Amino acid sequence: MIMSVPTELDNDHMEIMSLAQIYSGSISLELVRENKGWNADRSKRALELLLAQGMAWLDTYEGHELYWFPSVWKDQV
Repeated sequence: MIMSVPTELDNDHMEIMSLAQIYSGSISLELVRENKGWNADRSKRALELLLAQGMAWLDTYEGHELYWFPSVWKDQV
């Protein structure tokens, strides 16, 4: 599926998408902070924009939040 996104993505958003690709399509706020060295506000702001634009899904289970990125899911063989 091709999606047109009217919001311009900056380097933070692209780095999160790249990180999600490395981790098979799902990441947490903590993972972003640890891997990028960003503070909580910067990490959350970038994730929230991707969530708002429909580029990420938020899965909350037993107090844990995972952000899923369907555009970078790899086929499981």
